[in-house]
Amino acid sequence: MLQQKISNIYIIGLMMGLCLASCNEDDANLLGGPDDDWRPSGNDNELVITASKKGQLLSEDTWKENHQLGFFLTKGSLGDWYENDSLTYANIRATMKAGFWRTSPEYITLTQNPGIIYAYSPYRQDVDPKAIPIETNSQTEYLFGSHIKGQEYVKIGQNYGAVELGNALCMVELNLRKNEEFEEDLNVDKIEILPAYEGVKIPVEGTLNIETGEITSTGYGHYTRKDLNLNLSTQFLPENKVRFLTMPRQNEKGEIKPVIRFNDKTVEMLLGDEYDWAQGTRNIYYLTCKGNKIHLDEFRIEKWESIYLEGEF
Repeated sequence: MLQQKISNIYIIGLMMGLCLASCNEDDANLLGGPDDDWRPSGNDNELVITASKKGQLLSEDTWKENHQLGFFLTKGSLGDWYENDSLTYANIRATMKAGFWRTSPEYITLTQNPGIIYAYSPYRQDVDPKAIPIETNSQTEYLFGSHIKGQEYVKIGQNYGAVELGNALCMVELNLRKNEEFEEDLNVDKIEILPAYEGVKIPVEGTLNIETGEITSTGYGHYTRKDLNLNLSTQFLPENKVRFLTMPRQNEKGEIKPVIRFNDKTVEMLLGDEYDWAQGTRNIYYLTCKGNKIHLDEFRIEKWESIYLEGEF
């Protein structure tokens, strides 16, 4: 009798252990653990998301594992939600898992009605898609976009939503060298971009409308990169390139100035009004440090598309 009770207890314990192991495995899969083998169902009424950055192919390794996008499925514009259902189709989270965008809710159902996607990155909870907060202090790469060229909408039977995201901010890139006549070491440890005089505004934070791309500035200040430890050469070298992610200068006017500190000295130069930092551009400066002054050798503007920056800042 005692032996039978012990056997029963052993069997119950074994069953509980198996149940707990199974539950833990399921939890790991839901959280996207190493055993995550989720795939789209293959049904033609299930929305499947693909995403690329402007200037890059879908096959390129653009997105790191666990990167998150947010997107809104609409009838055509933000606020006019697909199937009149904001709970299901507004601010859907999509997480990169083993090459697939895994959505939450997990399966997004489409009907015969066409739907327009507006996407953004990085994902945030409880956001207004017409006023997503952005800032430059963290040097975050903010992206937004909609369908790729040639795709107008998604619906049942046309369920692959291919979105292309561009940069909401702009990039200012300073390439530094020293004058050939400057024989001693020239070490740069800090660079600031400041207003040239009182009353000039440099936007550093604001809100983004992911449908129009419009940015509304809400805060002003300056940009700083410190603890750089650059040893300048007489040539423009990749290691002496300093990048800032900045707010576009949309309505703000007035001269600004980069201030460079090297060898315990501070030098500066003025950049005029003509240098407008437009959204999605790289503003590239080639600067030569000449003792107590800086000379602008070259300035050019390029589209900010083909460069992948995650983790560089």
